[in-house]
Amino acid sequence: MGLPRFLSFRAFVTCPLQDAQALSREHTANACSRPIGSCSVDRNCELDDTFHIASTLQGSFKSCQLSHAYMVEYGLMDDTYLLNLILRAYGKSGAMLDAHAVFNSMRRPNIISWNTLLGAYAFYDQSDEVESLFNSMRQRNIVSWNTLITAYSHQGKCRNALYLFQRLFEECELPNDVTFINILTACSKLAELQTGRVIHVRIHMCGLDMNVTVGTALVHMYAKCRDLDFACNAFYQLPERDVVSWTSLISAQAQLGSADLAICSYEQMQQEGVLSTKFTIESILTVAAKKLSLNQGKALHACICFGCSKPDVNTGNSLINMYAKCGSMRYAWFIFECLQSDATIVWNTMISACVEELYYLQALSLYNQMLQRGLCPDEFTFASVLSVCAFLLSFDIGMMVHSQLLEEGHMQDLVLSNTLITFYSKCKAFDEAKFVFKKMQVHNVVTWTSMMAAYAQTGLYEQVFTLFSEMQLQQVRPNDFTVITLLVACADSIALERGRELHAWIALERNGCFSKVSNGIINMYAKCGAVEDAFSFFNHLGCMDNAIPWNAMLNGLAYRGHGRATFAFFKRMLKEGTEPDEWTYVALLSACSHSGMVEEACW
Repeated sequence: MGLPRFLSFRAFVTCPLQDAQALSREHTANACSRPIGSCSVDRNCELDDTFHIASTLQGSFKSCQLSHAYMVEYGLMDDTYLLNLILRAYGKSGAMLDAHAVFNSMRRPNIISWNTLLGAYAFYDQSDEVESLFNSMRQRNIVSWNTLITAYSHQGKCRNALYLFQRLFEECELPNDVTFINILTACSKLAELQTGRVIHVRIHMCGLDMNVTVGTALVHMYAKCRDLDFACNAFYQLPERDVVSWTSLISAQAQLGSADLAICSYEQMQQEGVLSTKFTIESILTVAAKKLSLNQGKALHACICFGCSKPDVNTGNSLINMYAKCGSMRYAWFIFECLQSDATIVWNTMISACVEELYYLQALSLYNQMLQRGLCPDEFTFASVLSVCAFLLSFDIGMMVHSQLLEEGHMQDLVLSNTLITFYSKCKAFDEAKFVFKKMQVHNVVTWTSMMAAYAQTGLYEQVFTLFSEMQLQQVRPNDFTVITLLVACADSIALERGRELHAWIALERNGCFSKVSNGIINMYAKCGAVEDAFSFFNHLGCMDNAIPWNAMLNGLAYRGHGRATFAFFKRMLKEGTEPDEWTYVALLSACSHSGMVEEACW
């Protein structure tokens, strides 16, 4: 005697997959052996089937396959509702071939069927299939448009998303909040302010500018486009503001350098009774670190302690960074020890804090502890440790780090390779620096400049200029540090003609702008004995209200033994209202030393 259909389905989902079809054939045979009319099933049984199949489709991939097999066996393939559920289940499981087969088998696919398959392709970043399917749809609704716009935005095809958004309007489809949120995401990635403003106008026309989620997306978009005024306006126009919108505003203000505004916004958020999330706390801790405001940082720490007994890794990491930046290493150590975390990011933050505060031995000790605990240093750890080795001239430890980099395959990291060159040049290990340079597959401006500095430190000035020529052939544009390195090489090698050529090249390349390299040019001319050229260039610079270029000129005169001229130039400096600093007096003492001016030195 055959089982009722819903009991057969229950048997289906509890038996092994390979037995499912055998069970269905047995049930069919039993049904056929009954008298005609006895195998009719009432509507309640069909409803039971639908209910149980729909429930099972929320489970595993195997359950989905069993449900599908049961539907095929019992002629439920006309049930579009169940087929859509099967389609969605296959899509969520990543079984796209099965999903497509189900879709093709549907006699009457509806708009939900199309959107379900479209969403599955979009979720697994199959952009070509998404586009093809979208274009083949005879009927679309806003869900269809949103699915493709979202796919484009998430895959970085932001121009395509903007084009589709425009096409949506041309086809008279009304966008909703999801449409605008995703198109604003695309606009944020492109950082196109004017396009963002046009979208803002359309949001207003659709009456969605008061929507909290859309308003938050607007704040984020304007922040990415670096327009803080519009970000604030979009935020304060919202009738209601939740913690997400507040966090977006605070992050925007922090990123765009308005630390005071960010702290004021945080205080206002608290006054309005909005509870902070860990993301809000991390954002405002970053602000406190940038502002070097220890008292505000401590107040935030108190808020965290009030909310929970122990901060999580990210919040604890932000606290360590804040205390270290504010100069309170004692508190930073305390948080680090309380966290007891094996997360590399926490160790990196503590090591970096030690380096910035000149606790070099503690930084090396932390690195050693990482290795002893079996933790995995990353490129940030290695960069910090190498910078310590460069400062302490710890050649052996640096070599050990280099060996680790080779073992773990980090030598393709450009930053680490550049740091290694700097380390070896500081340790005067010129051959090792050259070896790293030649092994590198890619050289950026930092690489070339670091290697030039290494040659200059060794006194190999011809190689400095040769390397600069090679760099130009590779079409790598020099930066200020490159130019300063070249000027120092000219000065130290007394290469006046090369220095003049370099000066002419700088004038041509930078349209006469010398702001960041002017001191190097003055120093080069003075050290090469071309004092008149140094004076001429100094006077060409015009009015200067800081002591740095004056000091460069004073140092140059002192170096060449022009003691009287040095003091005369110092009097001119005072007369023109420039305040001397400690380096000014060092230059004057140097002039006295080189010229034997004992009385002036005592003055």
